[in-house]
Amino acid sequence: MSTANSDPPMPPPHVPPSDPSLEQYHRLMSRLSLAGLVVCPAIALLPPRKLDVYTFGLGMLWIGSANTVARNYSGLSLWDRLGRNMESSDTGGMPTERAREVQRRLREERLRGREEQEKKGEERRGLLGRIWMGGEGADWKEKRMEEERKALEEGKGYSDVIMDQIREVWKGEAQQVEEEVKGGGEKEA
Repeated sequence: MSTANSDPPMPPPHVPPSDPSLEQYHRLMSRLSLAGLVVCPAIALLPPRKLDVYTFGLGMLWIGSANTVARNYSGLSLWDRLGRNMESSDTGGMPTERAREVQRRLREERLRGREEQEKKGEERRGLLGRIWMGGEGADWKEKRMEEERKALEEGKGYSDVIMDQIREVWKGEAQQVEEEVKGGGEKEA
């Protein structure tokens, strides 16, 4: 008699044996993670809303829950995905060599445009910079320092200089309003 036929077959070494307690653990973690995605922000939004250690802890629990849910559904955790994105950004994040070449040319053109603006003395400002600075040029600090120096030589104090600046702004705004009113009145006539 052969004993080889009576032995149960061995599972492959890479597949872990089925353990009911391990399956229960994974199921519990999955359900708790799904609940954490909803419950943590809900608790953080309950009154009194404040940013403290408890809110930070709820945020960390939410991130952990999101990580577990992502790993359960896709097989990759958030950290794994972040690592892959970092690796793809090393290659430029572009799928083909042609796309990387086009991106490189666009960057070079953008840099050339900036260098030309600097050569011309133009200051590159975005919308926020234009709103904040108004019509002032790049040398506004020097002009303001010169005005302050002259005012101090005349015997004025810093409070006088500040009040003059406030009057200047007020007058400038008042002139704009008057011009708009006059412009609107002429259009109606």
